[in-house]
Amino acid sequence: MEIRRQRENLLRQIREKNESISVLLNQLRNTSIPTPISVNAARLSLKPTERDKHGEVLSWIERRHAISTHASEKACVAFDTSQLEDDDMYSSSEDEDENDEDGLEKASPRISALPEEDTPLGFLASFSSQWSRLNGRSQSPLGTDIFGIANKRYFQPSPYTDLNLRRIVIEREAVPDILLSGLITPQEARELFDLFFEHINPYLSLLDEAIHSAASVMRRCPFLFTVVCALSSRYYTRRPGLYNLAIHFAKAAAASAFIDGWKCVEMCQAYLMLTAYAAPTQRYEDNRSGFYSGIATRLALELGLNRDSNTRPLDERHEREILNRRRTWMICSIMDGSTSLETGKAPGVGTDDELTSNASRWCSASKFQHPFDADLPAIIELLSIMHRFTEAIRHLGLESCIGSFDSTFNRELQTSIANTTVKANQRRTGRDLSAQHRLGMVLFLYQYCRIIVHSFGHKAESADSAPQMKPSVYVSTCMDAAFALLEIWVNSMHAIGHVPYAPDFFFVGTGFAGAFLLELLRPHIAPTLSAEQREKVISVCKTVIGKLRAAAADEAHAPYSYAVFLEGALEKAVVDPPIPAPTARPAHNHPPPTTSSPSSYLA
Repeated sequence: MEIRRQRENLLRQIREKNESISVLLNQLRNTSIPTPISVNAARLSLKPTERDKHGEVLSWIERRHAISTHASEKACVAFDTSQLEDDDMYSSSEDEDENDEDGLEKASPRISALPEEDTPLGFLASFSSQWSRLNGRSQSPLGTDIFGIANKRYFQPSPYTDLNLRRIVIEREAVPDILLSGLITPQEARELFDLFFEHINPYLSLLDEAIHSAASVMRRCPFLFTVVCALSSRYYTRRPGLYNLAIHFAKAAAASAFIDGWKCVEMCQAYLMLTAYAAPTQRYEDNRSGFYSGIATRLALELGLNRDSNTRPLDERHEREILNRRRTWMICSIMDGSTSLETGKAPGVGTDDELTSNASRWCSASKFQHPFDADLPAIIELLSIMHRFTEAIRHLGLESCIGSFDSTFNRELQTSIANTTVKANQRRTGRDLSAQHRLGMVLFLYQYCRIIVHSFGHKAESADSAPQMKPSVYVSTCMDAAFALLEIWVNSMHAIGHVPYAPDFFFVGTGFAGAFLLELLRPHIAPTLSAEQREKVISVCKTVIGKLRAAAADEAHAPYSYAVFLEGALEKAVVDPPIPAPTARPAHNHPPPTTSSPSSYLA
């Protein structure tokens, strides 16, 4: 009887504590106006077999969707994030840090999203803060129940900047749907994070395994947790087809985070990942990569990631957090630059800020530097050169720049920091597959830039001589760069086994190089090629198509799509006979660019 009474008393205390926590959390929620977003199971593009396979998950989604517009009716399911912890990660030390305020400050340096003080909004924020201090405890005309700048807490940090509080909120009310629905288990989430760090992160260089465990990411940003799990699920061989449903959870999380998410570095990283690994679409206009890149860049600027902190690290974890901020901004700049390179649109940010203009220094300043950081300066340098190139094209015009291709932009590429880094890395590569992989990435980008530069010359020259069939002096250099890129992709990157996990950028580059070579087989251009060159184009493209098919995880994966695209183009090019070549080569006003064999770029 006594035991029963104690049990009832304990349960009553637990209920009272839960009610008190719920009241406090409700007060916090009232400081903003959340807009619930959920996945609509009926509108998901799933096959009947997939709907049968994920029947329980889809039923949960339907129930959640039915009540998503009624926040008060939403059932809150508590989740213990310790289920996601790995014994060899930082989880234990992180918990110790989060139990005291000083440890929390060390684990997560506060990031201010306020504008600079010399701007109008920055002045208003400073003025509001001074007004509050002057009033002290006296009655203030600024209230807490109104919106906008009249609210005295308008410029104050959100309560969720306190990671202790954020963790409580996430565990009680913001558990990611990808977990809550039962689509994946905590054990599977840990395995998906392991897969991410083993295969995907070597391309992105975005997360630090020492501080980004599944548990720590979950406690800070359910959005990033969902994206990592969703992207990794495509390659999770234990559950084929998991990605087809998981990616919808990532897209819904992206929409929800955009509207109501906590502004933090982790949110920026999640959008960068969705930029690099776009969800499958059947139309280009439905692709959201550039959209996500823009969000990530603007968010990074708002968080001040482009300005380096002068804070002295207090311990290893604090230093890794500072490095994480620097790295995230550099990846933002790289993603923005590569998107600009692909689309021809002006980049959102330049490469003249404090961090990217001194990338070599910042990427070697700490003993806790991520091994992939060493190659970021070379990539940034290449993209910076290409930015100047596209700006020259945009402002001076194509014809004005043709004569300076070899003397200016091509020479910049050849003497850039990228080549210096490549040669240094090659001397110390040896059997280090990770170093070979990073070397291949830099070489790939280098040849990709060369194709773009010389293809502009080929395009201008072709337009200049459209009525006649005259050979282009840029064909050989374009072919040289395209063959070199595909050789690197096949014999370096693909041979190591990492190609299936590559971001879309590498498949775009491979497809561009392959399509450019096949363009040279068209009847009006083919006469400029020798029989040997024509056979090499066909042979190389067949090899690339086969490698693309082998790299595809499923039929919606980018390499499969590019393989089908190039295969169709190759069949058409082989069928169409070339038009006889002209008997004389007309003179050209512009000096031909220099050429080099592909092997020279590996020397």
